[in-house]
Amino acid sequence: MEDNKQGISHEAEVFLDKFEDKFNLFQDLITRKYSMEKYSTSVEIIEYFSIDKPTFSRFVKSGMPVIKIGSRWKGKLNEIEQWFKDKNKVHFS
Repeated sequence: MEDNKQGISHEAEVFLDKFEDKFNLFQDLITRKYSMEKYSTSVEIIEYFSIDKPTFSRFVKSGMPVIKIGSRWKGKLNEIEQWFKDKNKVHFS
């Protein structure tokens, strides 16, 4: 076995390259999983955060991260929770 400049064998270098490729693939899959979180309906958002419809409407007007699909508002709970944390310093358990 011949050592390269870093003092590791070619076989070890190949192993590390494959490991790095698999690790990067794993990171991509995890990132995609969280970015593909389902959109919750306004009713689900209202129930999850224990708010009423008028409060939901005020939050939408003040920048809550939701989108309108047809005539319905939808959003990702984790993004809305982060918005609350950033806006109001609210902590959820």
